[in-house]
Amino acid sequence: MTADLATLAQADVKMLFMESYGIASYDIKNIREAVGPARKAFADAVASHGLDVVSAFVTPPIFAGGSGLSHMSLLAGIDTTDPFRYHLLLTSDRPTLLSAFRQHDYETIGIGLYSGRTPESAFYRFDYLYGAQDLQYSGPDVGLWKVPDQFAMARVAQWHPPAQQGPSRFVFFPTLASHLPFSPAPPVQHDWSTLTGPARGIPQLSGSHDALPVDWNNLGPAYGRSLVYTFDWLTSFLGQEHPRGCVLILVGDHQPASSVSGPDAAWEVPVHVVTDNAKIFERLKNAGFVAGINPGDGPIGRLHELSLILLDAFSSPREILTQPNTWRLSD
Repeated sequence: MTADLATLAQADVKMLFMESYGIASYDIKNIREAVGPARKAFADAVASHGLDVVSAFVTPPIFAGGSGLSHMSLLAGIDTTDPFRYHLLLTSDRPTLLSAFRQHDYETIGIGLYSGRTPESAFYRFDYLYGAQDLQYSGPDVGLWKVPDQFAMARVAQWHPPAQQGPSRFVFFPTLASHLPFSPAPPVQHDWSTLTGPARGIPQLSGSHDALPVDWNNLGPAYGRSLVYTFDWLTSFLGQEHPRGCVLILVGDHQPASSVSGPDAAWEVPVHVVTDNAKIFERLKNAGFVAGINPGDGPIGRLHELSLILLDAFSSPREILTQPNTWRLSD
């Protein structure tokens, strides 16, 4: 975690763990057909804004639940397949991606999870950490998780507005819209100013198919709609101002439940990285990513190995093992 982050050139970094975003969204025909147009629209918007996207599959430590183990695996660069290791890490002072960014004067911002006096909040030590209550959402509740993901992102942008001056930001945001039971999916607000204005939220869901009761015996359609919502608001997010530049990292935490993904489902999750930085783009391709929104065949590694791949892409060429237990990351 001693990377110098020189190639980032102080661009903001937003890392979103897309809840339950797994290879099932590519492998299962009905879900692929539902999500595909929204995913393609996101890729088209990336290109229209002069950005590039690369994609890959990685293997997370978990299946269908236990998101915190995936968060830890990527942020700490440690395999957390054994939950005991996760709990042990929480008692340690292990450096993380957060500490790597703080070393280079980034503000670290966490959204949605680990707020309050929790072992995770003590371990990660975000500069700013916003739970659901902290976001001051007063719109209609959206399902079990209350606060729409788009509002959460808009609120943090309101309180920490993108600017050419001042500290760069590393934002960590585990989304919730695609969490079991995957419904309801709120409408996307394309005028982001309405999200944090007097109404503070979204229109009511009445009259929408997503206001219907959850069909626990057939969750696949709701799962697809939840991912469509996520890609739709992310497509809109690309059009917001990013004066310092922004690297957007989208990564699945685990597969959806087996009631959606089916028996003997694969474990892999997609990773998408959006950037306007040609060096980062090329380094990620050299690490096994492919250009575009569709990952290549097979995983490029395990989720905890993605930490070093990202730091490698963001930093100067490596000087290997300059002293025991330290390293610098390379092309």
